[in-house]
Amino acid sequence: MRNSTRILAPVLASGVVFGVSGFSAHAATVTVEPGDTLWSIAEAERVSVTDLQTINNGLDPYDLQPGTMINLNEQSDSTGSHTVQEGETFYSIASQYEGVSAQQLMEKNSDLDPYNLQPGTTVLIENDSENDSESARETADQVVTHLQSKDMEAVSSYIHPDDGVRFSPYAFVDQENDQVFSSEEVEDLWHDETEYLWGNYDGSGHPIKYTFSEYYEEFVYNRDYAHAEEVAVDERQGPGNTIDNTNDVYPDATVVEYHFPSSGEYQGMDWDSLRLAMVQENDEWYVVGIINDEWTI
Repeated sequence: MRNSTRILAPVLASGVVFGVSGFSAHAATVTVEPGDTLWSIAEAERVSVTDLQTINNGLDPYDLQPGTMINLNEQSDSTGSHTVQEGETFYSIASQYEGVSAQQLMEKNSDLDPYNLQPGTTVLIENDSENDSESARETADQVVTHLQSKDMEAVSSYIHPDDGVRFSPYAFVDQENDQVFSSEEVEDLWHDETEYLWGNYDGSGHPIKYTFSEYYEEFVYNRDYAHAEEVAVDERQGPGNTIDNTNDVYPDATVVEYHFPSSGEYQGMDWDSLRLAMVQENDEWYVVGIINDEWTI
């Protein structure tokens, strides 16, 4: 017979115990103990097995491992505030909000004693990753506006000062052959009459040999991306069959994509995307990759 007393998510990553033992009617999570089943947990917490499976997507009810954390409530939006309930900890509160950690809550609410959270106290909730996505999108929007007006001098101010920017004609980023330019070089690109080898055309294999202004018309701003129908952050929109290795090449980047979906004609192959790989340093966002994405053979 299982013990009816459990520890409700008391330990932070740092190993400091903030929680309490025993059941709380307001507990957001439970930790699986030896002998627990999803059915016994559902009965003890007065929730349905179906709800637990829905909330904890991917949880195998037939292979419940001790130490597994189970959410009892759906995660809420990661902004605003939370009113502390009896028995709650920073850890149990964080588990109720998507993308929020207990460490973030402690930093955001540094005036509160983590060892003595009082019921009724207001805890500020803020998802830093959401804020980062928003600020990356705002910077990317500015870059796209400058690309629209062909103002490469303005674009150059957003190029990473050390890494420069890599131009990729397709979703597969070719680190060996894609052209990379420094911010100083980008400033004069529009008037640069040099023909560069940007890669090879998909299908024919013919070289993509153009001046930057020519490359721009076909592989950078081939659609009015300043008025794109869809904009996404870290989520590829185009249903292409080219290998997308963006996350491998830019593991620390946030990718903002400007997308025009298919018109419904041409078997769905007439979609286009412009993707900007952005990295943040010292609270500033820089472009490290400009990627054209389209249907390929």
